Amino acid sequence: MLAERVILVVGGTGLIGRAVVERLTAEDAIAIPASRKGTGGVVLDARKDASVAAGITDVLARYGRLDGVVVAAAPSARTLDPTRNSDPSQVLEAIDAKALGFLRVANAALEVMTTAGYGRIVGVSGQNAFLTGNITGAVRNAALIVVAKNLADSVAGTGVTVNSVSPATV
Repeated sequence: MLAERVILVVGGTGLIGRAVVERLTAEDAIAIPASRKGTGGVVLDARKDASVAAGITDVLARYGRLDGVVVAAAPSARTLDPTRNSDPSQVLEAIDAKALGFLRVANAALEVMTTAGYGRIVGVSGQNAFLTGNITGAVRNAALIVVAKNLADSVAGTGVTVNSVSPATV
């Protein structure tokens, strides 16, 4: 089912992203890791619109299409300062890195996918969306889920799907 599908994995050199790339490759997909450094794949910084556009353009130039995107890019929850858990500036930075990064990548991919009439977009959220005790972690993950749901509704019937997954602690 995934054989020869071109799938961009944003955050593809991180812990979860690397595992996704390995699994997709095992399923014979063309898995393209994307990261700020471009190690082994495409340069793409999900915090910057121009970088996202350039990364998508790079994939299209190399492979001629884009069938799927997995967005696993975000700083680890362990990098959040627990003493700033309810600090609005940390919450905002975390939302930008995770939920808005997902939105930037998804918007760029949706342009390509809706034109093609096919595509799959998956955002990696996290269990913190459903827990209390970490405002920053909860809000950044919940925001990604809300973004994914709204995008999914907006492309219903186009052949494109948008989903989020919430893995346990890694």
